[in-house]
Amino acid sequence: MKTYILYFAIFILLPNLLSAQAADYAGMNVSTCQQAGADIGNASPGNVCYTWDVAKGLNPGDMHSFHPHVNPQETTTYTVHVSGSNFTFSTTDQVTVTVIFGGLVLSPSYIKLSGPLENQAMATVTIPANVAVNWSIENGGSTGCEIDNMGVISNCHTAGQITVVATKQSNPSCKVTKDLAINGGIKDVIASDNANDGRIAHHGQTLYLVGSIPGTANFEAVPNENSSFPAGEPSWTGPYMPPPGNEISWNSPSLSYGTYTETAGTDDPKSVTVQAISADEFSTAITIDTTLFGRVQRLLRGGAKVNAEDQFCFSPLKFTFPAAMTVSYKSSYVGKFKDPGYDTKRDFTVEIPAVSGTGCMYFPCCTGAIYFGPVPVLYTTYVAMSAGISISTSATKDPSVATPAKWMSSGLSVAGTIRLDAGFRLEADVANMAGFTANANLSTEVKLEGRYVPQPPKLEWNASWGGLVGKVSGTFWYGSPDTAIELAYVRNLLPGAETGWNLLYQFPN
Repeated sequence: MKTYILYFAIFILLPNLLSAQAADYAGMNVSTCQQAGADIGNASPGNVCYTWDVAKGLNPGDMHSFHPHVNPQETTTYTVHVSGSNFTFSTTDQVTVTVIFGGLVLSPSYIKLSGPLENQAMATVTIPANVAVNWSIENGGSTGCEIDNMGVISNCHTAGQITVVATKQSNPSCKVTKDLAINGGIKDVIASDNANDGRIAHHGQTLYLVGSIPGTANFEAVPNENSSFPAGEPSWTGPYMPPPGNEISWNSPSLSYGTYTETAGTDDPKSVTVQAISADEFSTAITIDTTLFGRVQRLLRGGAKVNAEDQFCFSPLKFTFPAAMTVSYKSSYVGKFKDPGYDTKRDFTVEIPAVSGTGCMYFPCCTGAIYFGPVPVLYTTYVAMSAGISISTSATKDPSVATPAKWMSSGLSVAGTIRLDAGFRLEADVANMAGFTANANLSTEVKLEGRYVPQPPKLEWNASWGGLVGKVSGTFWYGSPDTAIELAYVRNLLPGAETGWNLLYQFPN
């Protein structure tokens, strides 16, 4: 019985198998010129399903076509997979399209008009090499371009685009064409600050990116008048390269501090520089504190030593209501308004502190005294925290928002601040007549601010971190600590960060 079933299966399937073997699904091998292309496959393959392998010259939309038209740039073999209705059979077939003429190459890929008119470009055919060719130019118009029988292009004197035509002498129907841009060189190269609209630098200029995180820049190449860049042009040199296909305009990665010069074009190149720099801040403040009057009063009364409440790290927690005023000045580098350079921003502030709380704690293990004869030198290791709310009004001269920069009131602001300190302190005095303190500490500060802006009326907020600051100081006094002289060295060990001002509420007009 099994033998009869096998015979029956062979009888049924053999015609289909023979049909699959006999059908020419991929078509006959063919020779063609590059520009003409060729038809492959079978126009009448029957009730079958086609799938072509991906190959150069095959349109992706024709992957399931029975009879696609292909345009290979060089000799290419195409493979098709065929399956019958209801998967009764499957087979694979191949066809080779031989390109007998083509491979037109233009060197350079575009012509600049700034150079001589002789031998501006060379046209060659690479398939096959050294074949006899008739050369001609289409769409030359007013460009003046000429081509000789050796493929040398010359006398192009006006911008535009031409089509170079190579025709096989032995077969005039066999030809290949390629477009050539005239005056496609670099006119300018531009770097722009992605974070600040309008801040750009042109060829030969420098764009400054200023801040704790400088940001990114966009590089753009500008072609000469009445021309455009061919695909893949212009070429760039420098520390960063554009992604393929984005040679005309592209963004740098995030830049660290340093100088970056990018150059576009190999013939008459154009360069632009981006310099990432820190904000380089400078600030100073004068504090007028009403407790000064109390100290003067104690001095007039003959009290030379400060009272217990003024001793260092005396109270673990205390609240104060100081009637004090601070006048401060700050300068920093910012980018100019619609200018690639930078200038100094100036802030002038009058600050009236309100309620504040201060806590201080020393470590008994690392706190004590060393005696030098009868004179004790106290040493203290401590941590301290202070928090406060202050009110201030300020004026700013900011060259990044207008030119020329003018002093502008920034309205009223309220700030909440938390400050942490940790350090080591030495203190000594001699018979209550002279003494010194030496202090080394690290500090950091976090601030949350709100402000009212008069024009247009709105409320804004800003959060900032002051980074990590190291300070080494020494204080010397004679007669009274109120007459002390302080010397200090301060250094920013870690840069801070800031959100910038953000809208909280916009008042209706």
